[in-house]
Amino acid sequence: MIYKDGVKQEKYGWRDESISRRHRLYGRACTMVDLDFIVIEYHLKEVVALIEYKHERGEVNFNVNDSNYQALISLGDRSGLPFFVVFYNPDSWMYKIHPMNKNALKWVGEPSSFKERDYVRFLYKIRYIKIKEEILDKIPHIHTPKESHESDLSEV
Repeated sequence: MIYKDGVKQEKYGWRDESISRRHRLYGRACTMVDLDFIVIEYHLKEVVALIEYKHERGEVNFNVNDSNYQALISLGDRSGLPFFVVFYNPDSWMYKIHPMNKNALKWVGEPSSFKERDYVRFLYKIRYIKIKEEILDKIPHIHTPKESHESDLSEV
């Protein structure tokens, strides 16, 4: 990793670098993470999960011990929420869910791949509500050689 004055440098260079560069002046002890695409999943004004979405290409460098992930795990733990990192493929709309904390492990015990409809079922399941068939009917079938994780997501 490249450090300048003891601070890790911007990895990609496409964000608003002015605040990033400025914050680096504050020193290595004052670390931060910019949230690329982290979302809160919620229902009836209540948060049900934290999810960081990443393109499947990002899984190659995925490291659960990265300090940024550890900080997000801490956020999930402190808030009592499950935290997942979800890698998606926009060509096949396959989703690979990585449970990142104990609350997430209650929902998905290990990294698991899902076809889109099963992933949407999962999103409803974490809300404790049953998905309506007309929602699933709107999601086109995409045929892919990859197999979906076989789990019973229809029982919600």
